[in-house]
Amino acid sequence: MDPNSQQPFNNTPQEIPQPLVTDQSTPQSGQLAQSQQQAPIGEDPGKSLAIAGIVLAFFMQLVGLILSIVAKKKSKAAGFDGRLATIGIILNIVLLVLSLLITITILSLIFLTTAKTIQERSKTGEAQSAAITVVKKAELYYTEKNTYPTSLADFETVEDASLDKYKASISGSPITSVSDKVAVYTCGSDGIKTEYWDSVSDQATARYAGFASALSSCTQMQ
Repeated sequence: MDPNSQQPFNNTPQEIPQPLVTDQSTPQSGQLAQSQQQAPIGEDPGKSLAIAGIVLAFFMQLVGLILSIVAKKKSKAAGFDGRLATIGIILNIVLLVLSLLITITILSLIFLTTAKTIQERSKTGEAQSAAITVVKKAELYYTEKNTYPTSLADFETVEDASLDKYKASISGSPITSVSDKVAVYTCGSDGIKTEYWDSVSDQATARYAGFASALSSCTQMQ
């Protein structure tokens, strides 16, 4: 083969294929545009209600809680995060719970105080009734004996003056506090004195038979 017949060398540069490059900025630009599109515009429509809810938390927690919840819904519907409304909800719940605890505590104290007062007045009524009965029995004794009893045993010597049914109500010591008991005293020939605790005046109260009085010298009957 003739060397001169060979084809001439082609020194034209061949085009080198470039790697396929994807446009990475396109999705990011799309996300940015999407976020910009979703950003809320204007003023939060629940802001005023949220502020009102926070203020009412210190006075009317239930109303404040309702307003805060409504404000939260309005803010979310408009695309806002509703932070003020969230603060109002939390604050109203906390203060409402504290308010309920305080109210329950106060009501419990009132109930206990009232129950104690009722119990004390009931005991006072029983003791007063027993004191009046003893005085009446002493007068019946006087009618029979023309003198007043000087001991508890004396009452039993007259049938109508018997204190047998009231023994449980007679105290063995002076009355110094709320009780359903009654103390009985002899004042010699002057008569007798009965004493019971009056829970209203918070002191021992005396009733007398015969000529006995606060000036009489009386000793407790045995």
